[in-house]
Amino acid sequence: MKQTLRLALLIPLALAVAVIPATAADHLDNGGLTPPGGDPALDILDIYAFDSPDCSECTVLVMTINALTPAGVYAPFDHKAFYVFDIDNDGDSKEDVTFVTRFSKVKNNEQQKIKIRRNLHPDGERGNVLRRSNGRTTVLGEDLVINNGRDGVRVFAGMIDDPFFFDLPGFAALDFCATDPSADTFAGSNVTALAIEVPNALLVNGSADIGVWGSTWSKGKQVDRMGRPGINTVLIPTNPINTGASQKKAFNEGTPRTDRAAFGDTVIETLTLLGNDGMTAAALTDVLLPDILTLNVDQPAAYLNGRAPADDVIDASLGLLTGGAIASDCVDANDVPFSDTFPYLGAAHLE
Repeated sequence: MKQTLRLALLIPLALAVAVIPATAADHLDNGGLTPPGGDPALDILDIYAFDSPDCSECTVLVMTINALTPAGVYAPFDHKAFYVFDIDNDGDSKEDVTFVTRFSKVKNNEQQKIKIRRNLHPDGERGNVLRRSNGRTTVLGEDLVINNGRDGVRVFAGMIDDPFFFDLPGFAALDFCATDPSADTFAGSNVTALAIEVPNALLVNGSADIGVWGSTWSKGKQVDRMGRPGINTVLIPTNPINTGASQKKAFNEGTPRTDRAAFGDTVIETLTLLGNDGMTAAALTDVLLPDILTLNVDQPAAYLNGRAPADDVIDASLGLLTGGAIASDCVDANDVPFSDTFPYLGAAHLE
């Protein structure tokens, strides 16, 4: 198990350095979603899944969108889209529980109504968790609106400080800790977040182990998806070997259960390019695919067991990659403190 965790952290970092310019988590990994012409409200930036500090038998799921939103700007959810948390609770890489969220059009005060349905697959119970009549987003600058849904579910939706912290220029240039502390590329910028706190009884099926990913849907089609940070950004090159065309869009439109069959060869070739023999590259690919954030709900979340906002993925990866010779990118924490109350995120920048 320790070796599996080591590989899952080390290989994405090595690929980011050696193959493509690093972006961040999944920020703007799909060029078709970036302006002009794209919809950043459909571009998933990060997925978090962690044990609730307030509820000992609850898990918090967070999805962020709308990268690099300037302070004081409200970036809405797409009212025509579906925002989905997918949960696999039997280990087959297929969704067994989904939380499907839709938003109304933006009102004059930047408010949007929220509706969430929980679906059990394939033929289980379906029902509203939160109705539009009593669920809404938080208007930028007001006290946080915490929506109480059915069965103990709590919901927040609105602007927050981007919880991802990272020295992107230093990382891309392999110039770590040129200053200490180094500049957080995402300091001062906001994102739009959907956070739900869910009793574990609604997620698990006998075992405490679940898999989590997020997806966005528009016009009946999946637009983006994400589980672990950086998988598409790092493992699926912009110009895959032997194809000459990006597979990133296809990856975003795919499903975890077909990741190994659809993208395994590309990942193996990339790993081989980095100096791994074919057998090792195949074994590593089996570790890194499918793109699902795994979590044991009975254990404290710490990447790779889930992912909490304060987890310093970059430092963990650097230490493993260099055998401790490089321990940090010198960005040790988010620019805004994380709250100790739901949704456990940092306050949005207002100016």
